Amino acid sequence: MSAFETPEITPLGATALLVRFGDRIDRDLSFRIARLVDHLDHQDVPGIVDLAPAYTTLIVLFDPDEADTQTIAGLVDAGWTTVADDPDSDNQQVRLVEIPVVYGGDAGPDLQDVATATGLSSEEVIRRHSGATYTVGVLGFSPGFAFLIGLPPELESPRRASPRTRVPPGSVGIGGAQTGIYPLPTPGGWSLIGRTPRVMFDPARASDEELRPGDRIRFVPVGAEDAAFSEPSGEDESHHDVGSGPIEILQAGVQSSVQDLGRPAQARLGITPGGAADRSALVCGNRLLGNDDSAAGIEWTLLPPAIRFHAPCRVVCSGTDPGWRHNGTEIEIGQIVLLAEGDEFTAQSSSQPVGARGYICVAGGIDVPVVRGSRSLDLSAGFGGGFGRPLKKGDRLLIGQKADNPELDNLRVQDSSSNPSSRPVRVVRGPQADRFDDAAWSTFLTKPFKIDAQSNRMGLRLNGPALMPEGGADVISEGVLTGAIQVTGSGQSIVLLPGRATIGGYTKIATVIEADHDRLAQLRPGATIRFAEVSLEDATQAWWEMRPSVYGGLRSDSDDNDGKPAMHQDATSESPGLPTDASGWTPAGVIAVIRELANHDVQAFSLRVESAGLEIVIDRGGGLPARPAREFQRSETSPATDPSDTVLSDNPKADRSGAITAPLLGTFYRRISPDAPMLVEEGDIVEAGQTVGLIEVMKTYHEVTAPVAGRVTKVIAEDGASVEFGELLMELDLAREE
Repeated sequence: MSAFETPEITPLGATALLVRFGDRIDRDLSFRIARLVDHLDHQDVPGIVDLAPAYTTLIVLFDPDEADTQTIAGLVDAGWTTVADDPDSDNQQVRLVEIPVVYGGDAGPDLQDVATATGLSSEEVIRRHSGATYTVGVLGFSPGFAFLIGLPPELESPRRASPRTRVPPGSVGIGGAQTGIYPLPTPGGWSLIGRTPRVMFDPARASDEELRPGDRIRFVPVGAEDAAFSEPSGEDESHHDVGSGPIEILQAGVQSSVQDLGRPAQARLGITPGGAADRSALVCGNRLLGNDDSAAGIEWTLLPPAIRFHAPCRVVCSGTDPGWRHNGTEIEIGQIVLLAEGDEFTAQSSSQPVGARGYICVAGGIDVPVVRGSRSLDLSAGFGGGFGRPLKKGDRLLIGQKADNPELDNLRVQDSSSNPSSRPVRVVRGPQADRFDDAAWSTFLTKPFKIDAQSNRMGLRLNGPALMPEGGADVISEGVLTGAIQVTGSGQSIVLLPGRATIGGYTKIATVIEADHDRLAQLRPGATIRFAEVSLEDATQAWWEMRPSVYGGLRSDSDDNDGKPAMHQDATSESPGLPTDASGWTPAGVIAVIRELANHDVQAFSLRVESAGLEIVIDRGGGLPARPAREFQRSETSPATDPSDTVLSDNPKADRSGAITAPLLGTFYRRISPDAPMLVEEGDIVEAGQTVGLIEVMKTYHEVTAPVAGRVTKVIAEDGASVEFGELLMELDLAREE
């Protein structure tokens, strides 16, 4: 076995640590790690939230309320010694799983390719593959995907040059020196040599038969006539009447989906935590409505949806502000809005949000089936969120049981996403920080990076200086967390977000501290990001300061927290990178103030904390003077002139003609596919609402439509051009000849 004499421990911020037990893949090492996980599970260790084992490592997530890094490290070290004391007795506990496989034919379309690559016959490939005994080394890539140790070396064969867009569930593949089973219909690049009729992972039904790290696996050849292939059943939508829900999606926006606080504590099964990318924004909206913190809402990215409500309800919008309109009347972020049947929510088309994501919270929460402990959509795995996909036009959603908590009428809090890139994102050194020399580390901390348009819920791709790790970018796949900053072979940095996988094989230069995760969610494509290193002590202090806004709920002043006020444990401490007077204004702190004012029947109240980008307004009876809507903005983020107006002022001809501008940043396409004709040409007459192009952003295509009818007089942006929000794409002559 290749185990280190003493495990190496790397803190990953305030709530996690990574323990490295060895430096090469070894079935005995993987089995010992699996036994350690089982040991810690049965010890019921206070504070441990989740355990994420991999080939040579274990990530331990813990609650700093109940334990600290030193305590957890000591428990892991003691457990590692315990499971090593009598390894032979534990070998009797090894679970041997026999998996039937139909080899070749339609079930294994690449069997002959593997035979050719290895110089063996197809029959010999089957004999050797089914004759070996394998060990589950790690689960990841997708939920339930088991990477198996023990492939005979003579069966090693290259991955496919062109990956499949959909691999049938149950497919058995070989990729390089690894073999495994695809549990869900996902893309994949391994050579498929067979398929099992056994359901390896069912999102809707947890089972003791699901593979676990440390399991022994044998493949048993069976005939096609003895196999009945089936798809995982997916989520149970028996109570989800899609056609009659009171929330109707009129326009989907970009990557709009149902999200709650996600699926924690399932990393060992390869299930990503997911959930809201900006957790504090969702929690803030829920608390204003009296919902549980974890109630599901609608998350949108860059471009908001348009929604019609078919029943009375109360709604709060949180996160970034796209210029929301309620039946055409402007509303503010954090404002509780009472809706009647038939009311609509839309956004001002000329308003570009400062941040990237917003949330629509409804009293009672969005009611879709709970799948693996959450209502959230897992986009990469294709389950949850009611549909297993992002929302689309025509979808209907149900509203859940309204909570008994008191509501806070006529209250507003400021857009929490204001200027998300105004200060550096705080990091601690990552597990492979020693692979980057002083020059690379200095570059990482002193140079700005830009958010790439190909970023999504899995991660932020950064454009900027290349950071080249010594010895290459590859590492043995190990657990990863939200906030991990991976560096690829090309030197590009990727900051992982909640939709990430559970394991990764790139070097990680740093980890964004938990207190700054929500800021990552609000960075738009094109935004600038800088990094600042902080100590583990600073990361822990910052966690305590943000804890009430996401983790702690609202606690009464009588709750003891080391003798400090419960609203905010260290409200007077200076948070790294925050003005002193801003550090206490978490969403929970704001709501605690609001509730206290409500308890004392305060009728009119206004508070502005400029350094925190915050405004609280209470007006129960017209006690405050009228003011323009959305008057307050932080000085460094004051909205510029409408970008389309700026373009038109530089183009006299456009002043008298219609203008078609980019509704968001991305890549503009004038045709629906490379071999298709242009959607419109100069001289064409278009109708209002006609599609004239597409903008691709975050792997999603958004239609560009003509705002009015007219003749296309000039095409400004060419096919495939990168465009900014508000950039002029085409000009229309409104006085067209019929």
